[in-house]
Amino acid sequence: MRILIALILFPFLLPAQGVYRWDVKIAIDTAGVRIAKTKYKAKATSISELASKKENPRPDKKEIQKGLRADAEKRKVTVTCYVTGLGKEKDGDYHLILKALASKKTLVGEIPDPDQPKLKGFPTYKKQYAKARDVVDKKIQEPTSKIKEIEPVKVLVTGFVFFDIFEEGGHGHGSAVENAIEIHPILSIKIVN
Repeated sequence: MRILIALILFPFLLPAQGVYRWDVKIAIDTAGVRIAKTKYKAKATSISELASKKENPRPDKKEIQKGLRADAEKRKVTVTCYVTGLGKEKDGDYHLILKALASKKTLVGEIPDPDQPKLKGFPTYKKQYAKARDVVDKKIQEPTSKIKEIEPVKVLVTGFVFFDIFEEGGHGHGSAVENAIEIHPILSIKIVN
């Protein structure tokens, strides 16, 4: 009985972290590790193209419910855009609002917490996430616990495509797109002049 109670309570004793397809979100799933290798080049794209339901239809619910990386998520992208908002989520991720250069389209980009326990055996990801967060902290601004708008900062972001749970209003800040696509995780971010 004690073991059963411990198993039930154990997850609540761990630091806060996401649950929904978490290994895919932090790229430690088998496909994510394979795509992260340098021989897989990032495809240059735009926020408008990513946010388009026609260009990037949401994967079938059955494919996403398996908990694995959907075929449409097996790609690395690079986008030049503006960061127009940011915050730090309860799971420790930096949450960025990424806006298209030539339209009002936005989507979410997230940088995982490099101290996330599941990243213990992934030193390359830990370094990439720490470096990306350092750029945000020092060259944009340190995020607070609430997502807030900021003066737009032009950046070049590289990361993985991820289809999140569709939430009307996009995590409460209006950045949801019709296909619920995100760049998660962001592997690198650079300021563009």
